[in-house]
Amino acid sequence: MSEPLPIAVRYNQAWGIVGLLCSVFILGVAFLTGDLFPQAITGGILLFVSFGFLTQTVFVVAPGEVQLRNLLGMTMKRHPFSSLADLELRDGRLRVDGKPVGAGKFMLRGSDWEALGRAIEDARAEVSRAGAGSRSPAP
Repeated sequence: MSEPLPIAVRYNQAWGIVGLLCSVFILGVAFLTGDLFPQAITGGILLFVSFGFLTQTVFVVAPGEVQLRNLLGMTMKRHPFSSLADLELRDGRLRVDGKPVGAGKFMLRGSDWEALGRAIEDARAEVSRAGAGSRSPAP
């Protein structure tokens, strides 16, 4: 069975929705009061970030590497690994070689997190089956 890669892990949509609501509130208050300078900039930045939370991925587990993405969708950092079985989900974080990578579980979409966990477990089961099959019986 081959590894089901790439696996895209996206932001939790709740963060994007909350951000959109806050940005609309900030922009609405700015336009109603007529004081546009600081509020309109803050609301605009929050609107941009919230839209990124709704549309972009946090990281992509691709063959041989984990790619960290920014809110524009560009790959900013790569963490190499040899097999999907080498990755682990511990303490609410994805870890490559024991080092945390990407955002915490609370920031990520639950279905994507669970799909990544299943893929890692399947890869570990496949490695253990392959390891058990290659052992020669003791005399």
